[in-house]
Amino acid sequence: MFAKVMFVDSTTNPTDELQSIDVDAWESQVSEAIGSLDGCRVRLVGFGQRPPADDSGYPLGGLGILIGGGGAAGVYVVAVFKEYEDETAYLLRKDETPSSRSMTEVMFGQMTSFDERFCVDLSDAIETTKSFVSTGTIDFARWRFAIGPVLAERRQQAIVRSWFAGD
Repeated sequence: MFAKVMFVDSTTNPTDELQSIDVDAWESQVSEAIGSLDGCRVRLVGFGQRPPADDSGYPLGGLGILIGGGGAAGVYVVAVFKEYEDETAYLLRKDETPSSRSMTEVMFGQMTSFDERFCVDLSDAIETTKSFVSTGTIDFARWRFAIGPVLAERRQQAIVRSWFAGD
């Protein structure tokens, strides 16, 4: 299994402690953690390769995946990152079509607007996260940067691929 640790940002059970992923029950851990997201009481869940370095400022070490959302609109935002890298890549909807619309959802404890292309449903969030947790892989064609320099699509994919080539 690729991911070794997880965290759940919960206001009802606050803790800074990372939890170990149970090798025998990891699929239910992923489904339950993401399914518990409501944007207010459970604001964010994440799964990572290892605990973060003390000086990194990141919630997870190495490669990590973060999932937020689950409020009234029932949408989720899934992001991958690499510790010490500035970019964050976001999962595109399966039916992604060019759009400049944004969706508003309770995420991270507040009303947040995201580009509609990055708002996925529960099953897509769980399926993508399970693939990452078990194998450390993602479908590179479905990830884009939301902010930062405007980069060609192929360049964005190359940067995300480079994250998965090391470690």
